[in-house]
Amino acid sequence: MGKLKLAGIIFVAFIIGVFVGISGNGRSSTTNSQEIKQSTSTNSPAPSEEAKDTGKVEVKSQSKKISSIGYMEIVGEVVNNTDRPVSSIKITATYYDEEGKVIGTSFSYAGDTSDTPLAVGATAPFEVSSYPDKIDTDNYKLDVNWN
Repeated sequence: MGKLKLAGIIFVAFIIGVFVGISGNGRSSTTNSQEIKQSTSTNSPAPSEEAKDTGKVEVKSQSKKISSIGYMEIVGEVVNNTDRPVSSIKITATYYDEEGKVIGTSFSYAGDTSDTPLAVGATAPFEVSSYPDKIDTDNYKLDVNWN
């Protein structure tokens, strides 16, 4: 039953990611893998003025590769540039075709940040795979969200 529930959660997250990628803000933009720009946000409610965070969690390094079975993989590291430990760091990849249209999305979590918060200034590895789609594009954008 636990695997079925996890599969359902992953499916719902994928559908939400596709919907967000398609609805966007009405503009079509592509990001070359050499010019990755992160958009970051927190998943928690807006903090009060005295507890407000500064900084963000950012992609420190990344590279694209194609797996031996044809799936695109983006591997790299994120760095915690906030003023507190953060957890559940989610990296979402949005893939675009040559015309700037979304052709897929996928996500993964950095390291073990769901169980162990990432300390200020520390890094954690990530790997986002295009599975189940065999995508090969240099046009993608990485978004980072955290708690």
